[in-house]
Amino acid sequence: FIRCVTEEEQGMRKKEAENQRQGIDKSIRVLDPILCKLIVFDNSEHFEQMVDSVFDRLDILGANSLSFSELQTGLKAFHTDPMIVLGFDDFQYITRHVQLGQEERISREQFLEIFQEEFELYSARKLAE
Repeated sequence: FIRCVTEEEQGMRKKEAENQRQGIDKSIRVLDPILCKLIVFDNSEHFEQMVDSVFDRLDILGANSLSFSELQTGLKAFHTDPMIVLGFDDFQYITRHVQLGQEERISREQFLEIFQEEFELYSARKLAE
């Protein structure tokens, strides 16, 4: 029995290590419920229009930028299945390649960059399944 449990734990650790090696972890999946709806784009211009539409729905203040709390609240309001619960660690992960200012707000252009990168990762995960 102990050997079986140990083997199962080793298998889980091995799978977790492989997922980390491939860049697959929970935090990068936080946008998947929206990304799966963006998969129907025809070309890059259409994809950008779809992402702009998402941004516009989130930018309820019309500031042309989003804070963590605005993004967190707005993503929950999409009522996706599963519901998007954006934690601060998720926010830090998805903004890891964009330079946020002192106010830590995401501009429309940065939002597009984030979605392009996350969509590439999402597509790679789907192909690997």
